[in-house]
Amino acid sequence: MSGQTSYEQGLHEVADGVFAYLQPDGGWGWSNAGLLAGDWSSLLIDTLFDLRLTRKMLEAMDAVTAGRPIDVVVNTHANGDHCYGNGLLVEAGAQVVTTEAAANEMGAVPPSAIEALLHADLGEPANRYVQEAFAPFDFAAITEAGGVPEPDRTFPASSNSTCAAERSNSSRSVLPTRPETCSCTCRTPPRCSVVTFCSSGARRSSGTGP
Repeated sequence: MSGQTSYEQGLHEVADGVFAYLQPDGGWGWSNAGLLAGDWSSLLIDTLFDLRLTRKMLEAMDAVTAGRPIDVVVNTHANGDHCYGNGLLVEAGAQVVTTEAAANEMGAVPPSAIEALLHADLGEPANRYVQEAFAPFDFAAITEAGGVPEPDRTFPASSNSTCAAERSNSSRSVLPTRPETCSCTCRTPPRCSVVTFCSSGARRSSGTGP
């Protein structure tokens, strides 16, 4: 593992057992995700904007998760580019965990609403903007697959909550962070630098986890 992670497409190990999946150029909808690999299971932080991209990400993670499958997904917030791919993980048996606020927001803008927006006549320049922002993603496939599953577990955003689903020797805490929405969370691995995941990229700090 190098000390500096370049902003390139794919999976990057940023600390021992801690990975960032990056999608340049990081613009609208091109979010990143995180992976915490434990002794015999892994935890995924966020899915991507559609099933195709999420599937591609999971394939890139196979080398890490083959012997320690993802059994928990933590959604940092309810924006679709962080949770619309949840269905693939739920199908594989993973649980979805998020804040109460994020869970309440997830149904507000379903994939079908964005698909409808792509076919609406909003006039210029709105039509051009909507096409540039959303046309690269396949929202119809998410709707056909049953939409975005409801989270299995929630917790108050104002509290620290131990996520028991990563069953390694140490528990790892789900902590609130500087919000992109009112429901943001981050993951703080123990005994290593804090890694926060947001739409603009993975950033490593010098502090240690609890």
